[in-house]
Amino acid sequence: MFGNRTGQVLAQVITPHTAVVTVINSTITSAILDDRWDMLTQTYLTESKLSIEEAMVIAQNSECVREGTLTGNYVHNSSSKSS
Repeated sequence: MFGNRTGQVLAQVITPHTAVVTVINSTITSAILDDRWDMLTQTYLTESKLSIEEAMVIAQNSECVREGTLTGNYVHNSSSKSS
């Protein structure tokens, strides 16, 4: 269970968690807890149906190409479920 638990009765236990926070230009752009919970939107992550080809089209039409050059290389971020 993730999210705000204000007012709920909780057992006092130690539970390990992993948070992956991405910061770009001093701005938090992503914050994912346990590969399942988006801490920014306070929602569960869903599997992306976006193909790499669709992602490349979005990138080609974004500000990214004004700052640099896109290549055919890509990586998949399992924490944010993005490529």
